[in-house]
Amino acid sequence: MSSEEFEFCLDLKPIARAFDGLDVWVIVYFRRQDDFVLSEYNQNVKMGSYSKSLTLFANKLEGQGRLDYFAICSRWAGVFGRERVLANIYRPKESVISHFFRLLGLKCDACIDPPRIHSNLSVDARLIGALRIVGQLREEGMNEAFSKEMLRYVREFGKSLEQKHKFSLMNVADRRQFLQRFQASNAEFSKHFAGGEEFADPGVENAGEIKIGENNIPHLLFKKLLLQWAEEQAT
Repeated sequence: MSSEEFEFCLDLKPIARAFDGLDVWVIVYFRRQDDFVLSEYNQNVKMGSYSKSLTLFANKLEGQGRLDYFAICSRWAGVFGRERVLANIYRPKESVISHFFRLLGLKCDACIDPPRIHSNLSVDARLIGALRIVGQLREEGMNEAFSKEMLRYVREFGKSLEQKHKFSLMNVADRRQFLQRFQASNAEFSKHFAGGEEFADPGVENAGEIKIGENNIPHLLFKKLLLQWAEEQAT
């Protein structure tokens, strides 16, 4: 069985009862905390379900215990045994599917990655500011149909942005500073559950990224959104 929803299971006793008598192994993949927070934030803002700051969002995830990977693994190990928890570090350029099947003892050629035509891609970081404004207006009573139209328009506008550089809401220094919160926990996670494997340094994986403010809005997009909003208010 595979599901992202297992992440939210705090009481594992029902799961243990459901699998009683079976040979259970827990295989889990963890994304480096800065990448995970940025990805989740992007998704929630993109869907219009969150419009507050990245800092508040990160604090929310941390408060939920979703960024303490050692604690998460320890919770599962307390039910199924430490030797039964196989923790792995997610790497964007590697296939999780191939890696997962290798852990099961199956040949890699039997598990080719499916086409990513309909994959859930993150929106360009340069659009986050505009998406947040639409989300805030929605919370203040903007017509639901119009808010969806505005969100769609912002995403469409993103197709016109040049793609010579990669933008992010965090630069390397921000990422490293954020990761210091989890330095001790990640060390224990690596030692006890990840076979000594450690998360890559942001200076390697994220070198060259350009930081963009989460309130930034491209001038042309801002102008068009204002015009659309004015037209909506006039009708």
